[in-house]
Amino acid sequence: MGTAIGALIGERVPPQWQAPLEAVFPIVFLVVIVLVCTNRAAALVAVLGAVLGVVGVLTLPPGWSVVVAGLLASLAGPLLERWTGHGSSA
Repeated sequence: MGTAIGALIGERVPPQWQAPLEAVFPIVFLVVIVLVCTNRAAALVAVLGAVLGVVGVLTLPPGWSVVVAGLLASLAGPLLERWTGHGSSA
């Protein structure tokens, strides 16, 4: 729904509003990350994903950096939880 609305009215946005509107998505993304990082393991996974994403942009074909960074950071998550003591004890 939001994509359709954006496609319909996106061309009508005044030029002076374009830069502030382009900054909204990264700001919202950072807020969500801060709210989700409730322990050290989650924060380490977020930082690892960011670092791997930047390295991926510099070394991988276009489009693969996010996929590889997300996959590797997600796989490292359980190990980091165990290492920091924030994992389940089951």
